[in-house]
Amino acid sequence: MSFTECKEFTKYFLKNYNSPEALKDVGSFILSIILLISIGLAMGLLLYWSWWNIITIVALGLFAFYVSMVWIDWKYSNS
Repeated sequence: MSFTECKEFTKYFLKNYNSPEALKDVGSFILSIILLISIGLAMGLLLYWSWWNIITIVALGLFAFYVSMVWIDWKYSNS
């Protein structure tokens, strides 16, 4: 998220903080941050145990990237 997007989202949230949609968006953002931190911790633990797990880390990273791109295309389709 860029600084400009963060400012726009902050203005949107402060204007509509009582709406269920704004609260849902903030909840999704917080869950995304928690998910990214947990993925980072898991990758760090795998690397700490063995450098051979780099293959697993790369595979998980590529899979996560693919799933996120599919989810973004589904969520924010222009059709």
